[in-house]
Amino acid sequence: SWGKGQKGPEVQWIGATLRVVNRGPHGRGVRVEVPKEKAYGLSQTANGFLDKNLVGRRDLRKFAGQASFIAGLVPLLRPFLSGMWAALKEPVTQKGPVRPGRMRAQAEHVVWTRQVERSLRWVRAFLEGTAGAPLVRVVHLRDRKFDGRFKASVDASPWGIGGLLQAGSRVVAKFYDRVSPEDVARLGIVVGDPAYQTVLEGVAILVAVRVFAPVAAWRAGALASLHVRSDSKGALGAAVKGASTGDPSLNLVGQEIAYDQALGDYRVDVYEHTPGVANIGPDYLSRMFAPGASSRKEPEYLVPVAAVDVPARTAKWWRTWDLPPVCAGTGSGGENGGNPVDGS
Repeated sequence: SWGKGQKGPEVQWIGATLRVVNRGPHGRGVRVEVPKEKAYGLSQTANGFLDKNLVGRRDLRKFAGQASFIAGLVPLLRPFLSGMWAALKEPVTQKGPVRPGRMRAQAEHVVWTRQVERSLRWVRAFLEGTAGAPLVRVVHLRDRKFDGRFKASVDASPWGIGGLLQAGSRVVAKFYDRVSPEDVARLGIVVGDPAYQTVLEGVAILVAVRVFAPVAAWRAGALASLHVRSDSKGALGAAVKGASTGDPSLNLVGQEIAYDQALGDYRVDVYEHTPGVANIGPDYLSRMFAPGASSRKEPEYLVPVAAVDVPARTAKWWRTWDLPPVCAGTGSGGENGGNPVDGS
């Protein structure tokens, strides 16, 4: 075993390259990268799938497993695998294999490529370096020693979303927004229906980290470090783990958060579940557009705090809704009426 030992600023470890980082605005740390040959092999497999109308379940499961291994090293990839795992979880037909020369949805041994196209294209884009975000993970020692200075708390109601940003115990920013027509059309939300609470919690988390990141970036070169507290365990699970939740809309929110962090827009260190009773400020902000809102009194600590502008959640706001930019010329991206190709 001594012969397998390695030393130096860069070593190979079980399918990954580990590189020591000793300089830069974030201090010392470790950079994890996927070896080029491994990424190339998987991207070629994805290309083979995309060239067919049907993908074998066994082959797809193997590919998803290999991609999941990489996602264990670089977690930002994990949310983009949900479409494949969702397709593999679907019950197969009880009628047996498809006869030669015929095709049938949910056949015993195959999956329609269109079911998993979006996942395949995004995973391929990350592997080939064309996704617009690097497939790397960097862990800094400083982040392991010190908690973030800022904490963001969010909440959602059937009529809107809201959140606040604290620097220590002081509230320094807040936001609130109604459930927009874009939310209704894109996410299938019904205004006033509590059934969509978890999806709106996820949207509230995404809005919070995007609008608060510039405020929380207190030092040049440092990423915004946020602790996010929310009422919804479901939303937190999607945002943290990026695992398939059974709700395509919530999975899409998790992909957006992962992509943002890959770009370096912000870093979310910890997600905490906060009981609704203790979430008074965000609860008030999320109900600014609820029936009877004018009769509710704003908490005193929120009154002097300026509200930040919330961008409209149009197509441009969603970074990963469509296929990766490199695929735009195929006719699959940008021409799907704003709807994802699959349920990932």
